[in-house]
Amino acid sequence: LESSPIAVVISRLDGTPVFANSRACELAGTDREHFLQQSAARRFADPRERDRALTILAAGGEVRDRQVALTHADGSTRWALLTMEQTRLGNEPVIIAWTYDVTPLKRIEHDLRKLSLAVEASPVMVVITSPGGQVQYVNPHFTKVTGYTLDDVSTELPEIFDAHGESEGVFDTLWNTLRQGRVWQAECQSRKRDGAHFWVSIAV
Repeated sequence: LESSPIAVVISRLDGTPVFANSRACELAGTDREHFLQQSAARRFADPRERDRALTILAAGGEVRDRQVALTHADGSTRWALLTMEQTRLGNEPVIIAWTYDVTPLKRIEHDLRKLSLAVEASPVMVVITSPGGQVQYVNPHFTKVTGYTLDDVSTELPEIFDAHGESEGVFDTLWNTLRQGRVWQAECQSRKRDGAHFWVSIAV
């Protein structure tokens, strides 16, 4: 348990810790002596999460991979996947908890959510495709300007690049440029769903 890369804490039913490995102390931001002096239940940033977990254990259940916020010694929050179960240590009933730090993943998730919101609200048309060219996402502004929804373009890209009948050549140049690892930029005459033409500046 001591050498485990996952934080492991064993506590009495009243929350008093009787064992904490080095990873648990590191996750809490304290040394083992101070860790064992505080109730394990106090490390939950949200008391409601603590109460839910203890209710499950009191009913004879197990907590499995629940994402919870834990309080660090510096006052910041650490996110972890928590697994808890009730067992026995000798003749004494105890609670053993495993926590895996997912704080870096939570930060990435937060950044991706901000990026997603920015793309959704962007006044610029955004199209995301697979490496093979299949459209996987269009933002609301694309639909507003062109009239095409994701369903319209996800299976087959309409001839929105008109360019006086040279749409095939436009796509050939685009893919050749991307295969060379370069950014493709151009001004193209495009066609909306209703047939109206408009000019766009494109960067891929």
